[in-house]
Amino acid sequence: MEGRLMLMKCAGCGALRLPSRRHCDVCLSDQTEWVQASGRGVVRSVGIMHQRYHPGFQTPYNVAFVELDEGVRLPTNITGIANEAIRVGMPVVVDWDRYEDVALPKFRPA
Repeated sequence: MEGRLMLMKCAGCGALRLPSRRHCDVCLSDQTEWVQASGRGVVRSVGIMHQRYHPGFQTPYNVAFVELDEGVRLPTNITGIANEAIRVGMPVVVDWDRYEDVALPKFRPA
């Protein structure tokens, strides 16, 4: 777990794929490479969840879509700030929740 946010990039046309998938939506190429994202973005949408759908979640929690500087949007959580203070258009930077065998990208105010 190196703490790098990686994106799948089409080797044919350069389009980024998020979520990653076998073929490019733009040119249908199956040739890919992985590129490191800047880890910076902006909040494009946010909702506050008050119902507990899984025992691992503590309510209330936020679900946000962050548009990365590279142009793709990533569903995530915003950390390090009260849910009520999160605003659309707020600049954010990637932060990591690390567990034994996985690291989840979350975002905090930049």
